[in-house]
Amino acid sequence: MDANDFEFWSRFFQAAAENRKQMDALAAWVRQGFKGVEEMNALLMRFYPFASASDEDREAAAARFRESFREMARMWGWVPLEEHREVLKARKELERKVSEQQATIDRLRRMLDDTGSGQADLFQRFQDLMVEQGEQFQQLMQGFTTAVRDETIRDGTKE
Repeated sequence: MDANDFEFWSRFFQAAAENRKQMDALAAWVRQGFKGVEEMNALLMRFYPFASASDEDREAAAARFRESFREMARMWGWVPLEEHREVLKARKELERKVSEQQATIDRLRRMLDDTGSGQADLFQRFQDLMVEQGEQFQQLMQGFTTAVRDETIRDGTKE
């Protein structure tokens, strides 16, 4: 912020302290795109003399003032109304999404419980599978041993 910005805000807040009406005028002025409130325009012109400038110069000065205003608002912790509305909209969307995801999680948990595939059941099935594979491996080894012994007997050699 430059010296003009500080001077403008200093005088504005000094006047606002004397009369709350100017704060309402500032809010209306900002909502209207910095137009329509002659008191504010006159005050602004005292510190940003662009009334007689070209449209391009006035727009550049107005843009600089808007940025100055945003910077001052950030220093005070103010949030522009549109930004606030965007955050509320995003929050509502996130709440909806969380609700949908929670419903999906609940539905999947019920499906697991209904099919008997809960975590305990899943672990038990895994254990049963390991036991079954171990038994099948033992049968394979016995079959292999029997086949080797039979082959040995057929060849005429004994173990």
